[in-house]
Amino acid sequence: LDSIQVKDNGYGISPTDRAVACRRYFTSKITLFDDIATVATLGLRGEALASEADLSEALSLTTRIEGEAVAEVYEIARDGEV
Repeated sequence: LDSIQVKDNGYGISPTDRAVACRRYFTSKITLFDDIATVATLGLRGEALASEADLSEALSLTTRIEGEAVAEVYEIARDGEV
């Protein structure tokens, strides 16, 4: 197996979150502790991208949000750092 590609149908990762998006336990879904009770999305908070980085020989993250003409590509280290 040479590579795995994962696509997400979300809204992209905001520019302010991109540098930390692959760190373990990072999530943009929860900003206050009380938000935990009202999150309406599925998934383990901050685990997917961090786990992919940890298990990968090389991980690149490509993202773009509405209004951006082109996507940005980030090379991610195993510890989740850009």
